[in-house]
Amino acid sequence: MDQFYLYFYHVAMIMSLAVLVFMAVLVWQRRQSPGASAMLMLAAATFVWTFAFLLEAHSKTLPTQLLFNNIGYIGSMSVPVAWFIFSLSYVKNDWRMQIWQAVLLGLVPFAVIVLVWTNSYHHLMWSNEHLAASGAFTVTAKTYELMFWVAISYNYLLMLAGSVILITRLFVGQPLYRSQAIALIIAVLLPWIWNAIYVFNLVPLPRKDLTPVMFSLSGIVIALGLLRFRLFEAVPFAYKYLIHQMNDGIFVFSPLKRLLDANPVALKITRQDASILGKQFNELPFSPLFKDKLLPLASPLNEITLDTPDGDRDYEVSAIPVRDKNNRYLGWLTVFHDITQRKQTQENIRQSYEKEQSARRDLEAEISKRANFTRVLVHELKTPLTAIVTSSELLDENLTKEQQNRILEVIKHSADNLNKRIGELLDFSQVEAGMLQLNKGEVSPYLLFERVMESVQPIALARNQTLSLELPRSLPNINIDRDRIQQVLFNLIDNAIKYNRPNGAIALRARLDGKYLVVSVQDTGEGIPKESQALLFSPYTRLQAAGGKGGGMGLGLAICKLLVEAHGGKIWVESEPGQGSTFSFRVPLAG
Repeated sequence: MDQFYLYFYHVAMIMSLAVLVFMAVLVWQRRQSPGASAMLMLAAATFVWTFAFLLEAHSKTLPTQLLFNNIGYIGSMSVPVAWFIFSLSYVKNDWRMQIWQAVLLGLVPFAVIVLVWTNSYHHLMWSNEHLAASGAFTVTAKTYELMFWVAISYNYLLMLAGSVILITRLFVGQPLYRSQAIALIIAVLLPWIWNAIYVFNLVPLPRKDLTPVMFSLSGIVIALGLLRFRLFEAVPFAYKYLIHQMNDGIFVFSPLKRLLDANPVALKITRQDASILGKQFNELPFSPLFKDKLLPLASPLNEITLDTPDGDRDYEVSAIPVRDKNNRYLGWLTVFHDITQRKQTQENIRQSYEKEQSARRDLEAEISKRANFTRVLVHELKTPLTAIVTSSELLDENLTKEQQNRILEVIKHSADNLNKRIGELLDFSQVEAGMLQLNKGEVSPYLLFERVMESVQPIALARNQTLSLELPRSLPNINIDRDRIQQVLFNLIDNAIKYNRPNGAIALRARLDGKYLVVSVQDTGEGIPKESQALLFSPYTRLQAAGGKGGGMGLGLAICKLLVEAHGGKIWVESEPGQGSTFSFRVPLAG
């Protein structure tokens, strides 16, 4: 009998290893399913446990038996943890273990494994270990100490908890899920019933633990479940998951219009609590207009906006009649589907479309402006060129000196005009492209204004206009590019002269404003309408000068704006029709 048990033990252990490999292959093929990863860990831990015990049975010395026994503990302490994780992940297919949970579960097994491997120093797991004969086996006899019983208790507790989870969550009434539950419970009970028989020596057999063999039998049961009951493929969706954990709100009504159930989302949406359950439809604390949308009327869908704890939300409300397989009316479901995001997306699309239409109109206007600018540019460049060409053709050595001088003066004036237009184009393109290099430095406002006045005074006198300079007694230096700000002043004063009344007056003023110097050019012209002021500093915008003639290419004020802003300043206009205009800009003070 002893010899038979020896052979049986070895054959059973080897077959157990084969079954574990077969089970691992089946589970690996379904590794993306809920619980599969934990079941793979369970199979691996059982394999280590079984293989170590098989090697221990072949060992004849105490040190080697203790070595393989200690290795077996790595597997035996990992199996309950893997089983518990499998139970949770299989039943709750959206559950993912957190790091702190893994540390908490593995703390006791890790401590036990450390105690096992260091037992010779403290004997907290067992003591008095020695070789003894048990039937045909040579075994290591031990006296188990306190920590061994702590480890056993922990393992039993985890196995029991995993089994309870499966029992309470998988028995949902469907035959398939009931068969799955039975297969899994049998699989876990087999090894732990035998383990209890071995630990407490309830059956007079040789002291060789067959718990790994029982786990292999469990593997056969699980394999049967994989093939027959579709474990890891058909996981039950319990009522609470389908109804109480849905993102949509659901009311369940009986044929007699009594509210039978409501999931938490529906209660939250309607700002109610569970006390409304069981009430008749006409007793529900909803407005009559809202209650009509809960009924299964002819219109299948209704859109409503509700004031919820999360703010105003848009819902699509549908009332769905429920019938059994015999077409008997069982009541209806009212479903609230949140369409706030969808309506917001629709609104975003509408706004995007309007922006696209606005951008298209702006682009068309810009293209039209560019086309007008091109015509103006051709005219502005062609006019002085025509004068230059025509005048050069009139030059003749037979002309008098006075006639030649007049022609040369026309050529010079036209060339200056052409050079000015080309300079405006170059300046605008440089500033707009961000290629303008400013040569800043400290500049005295008095010297700057005097130089400008000397240059523009003859132009004003030629048009019978008075030009005055009004400055405070003392002004600090300003931090500017002298030539560029001088260009701005020339442009503003030239415009003031051009658009002023005959015999009008122009005043150049300056004042301090915090860390800035504000410079103003005021004229006594006809003023600028409000609707035109917004366009003044846009490129290619030309106003009509006095006498009905426009001048330039519409780049002067646009260049002024870009130059002032490049200095960190600002430019603006103040004007009333019939009261003249004041163009002002500010630039930073030095220091």
